[in-house]
Amino acid sequence: MKTIEAARKYAISEICESPDYADSFPDEVYACIKDFKAGVKFAEEWISVKDHPDNDDIVLIKSDNDCILTGYWHGNNSGFICYGMEAYKNIGKITHWRPINRK
Repeated sequence: MKTIEAARKYAISEICESPDYADSFPDEVYACIKDFKAGVKFAEEWISVKDHPDNDDIVLIKSDNDCILTGYWHGNNSGFICYGMEAYKNIGKITHWRPINRK
């Protein structure tokens, strides 16, 4: 799995002086991999539109037709405003969103 291998390489490069460190301290490397995977999972989660973003924050939007596009929350009266040519197609009902950058 590419994510696990990326996590292993990251853990080794960030906390280890050399790859031998990973063999000597596997628990620390495992903890880094576990934290990395948790971070990836968190960053990939979709948020229900019931918890909308702040006004004018550009976000990724997902519909019940599995369309994914960019847009922003324009308030309770207008809802989400979508960008691009996809906004003119029948994208279905917007169900989820997520920030483009997680901090």
